[in-house]
Amino acid sequence: MTDPIIEVRGLYKSFGSKPLFRDLALSVRRGETLTILGGSGCGKSVLLKLLIGLIEADRGAILVDGLDLVPMTEAELLPIRSRLSMLFQGGALFDSLSVAENVAYPMRRQPRFSPGEIPGRVADALGVVGLPGIEDMMPAELSGGMKKRVALARAIAPEPEIILYDEPTTGLDPVSTRRIDDLIREVQRRMRLTSIVVTHDLPSAFLVSDRIALLADGHIRAIETNEQFRRSSDPAVHTFLSAMEVSP
Repeated sequence: MTDPIIEVRGLYKSFGSKPLFRDLALSVRRGETLTILGGSGCGKSVLLKLLIGLIEADRGAILVDGLDLVPMTEAELLPIRSRLSMLFQGGALFDSLSVAENVAYPMRRQPRFSPGEIPGRVADALGVVGLPGIEDMMPAELSGGMKKRVALARAIAPEPEIILYDEPTTGLDPVSTRRIDDLIREVQRRMRLTSIVVTHDLPSAFLVSDRIALLADGHIRAIETNEQFRRSSDPAVHTFLSAMEVSP
């Protein structure tokens, strides 16, 4: 896991007169699970949206397998986006669509999937997340944990190379949280993809990650293995862990 699949260089992003990222740099290794921690409002979710091209950078480079997303047009981004999936905070299911239609949605937008193969892929993805046979249910009939699992099924169904998780366990009870954590690890093991997780849940971060990064003051302040992060001498890491009531 030394070959970088994502590289961010000199990333600058501001909203109005307020800069959010200043010369941010990040390298994500192929096949790893990297968790990004940071205080509220530091830009963790914005960074994910920049990585998938939903928000435009002001300047800098965002390379996916050497291809820079920043100067690309919307049409040029489409092939890159087909290699990435995102699990949005809250799941972001379409209330008017059934579970099957929600999971199938990204595949119907990609010509590489024939209409005939999509139902089988939907069933397979629901099986992976432990929800077989619920294709005909509507989102309103699902618990919060089930919605997150359906959203994860939608993310993995197109067989992406990279999955971005935005606060995957927010609002869930401890049992559902552990189930989502276990699924993140299982999906990683089965599909051998690259995962970037944004979370406030430190136990989840230490459970699912190969490395952990701290985003603070507009840049990546530290990026280390789990054990190195726990024992880090960086004052920002120590302060963050102490504030989250985790002994460094």
